[in-house]
Amino acid sequence: MKIPCTVISRDWSKFDAVQYELELSATELATTLSDDVDYLFSLYKEMLSELINKHAPQRMTVRNKQHHALWFDGECYAARCEVR
Repeated sequence: MKIPCTVISRDWSKFDAVQYELELSATELATTLSDDVDYLFSLYKEMLSELINKHAPQRMTVRNKQHHALWFDGECYAARCEVR
């Protein structure tokens, strides 16, 4: 049985890594000389979030969640993850 569920994802197929890298190298993050760790962490989070939202914006999609068979337990899930 399939159950619709809403998920938030990004469209990575349209992500332009070259343009992202160019814009990242032009941010304050790449040019700052600060030694303040708290400031650098907040700048890192702010700049990367801003750029990733620009180049691969979030979108809501509805997907059908399919329940696995009753025998598909944690061991089966772990084996499937290992194979992938």
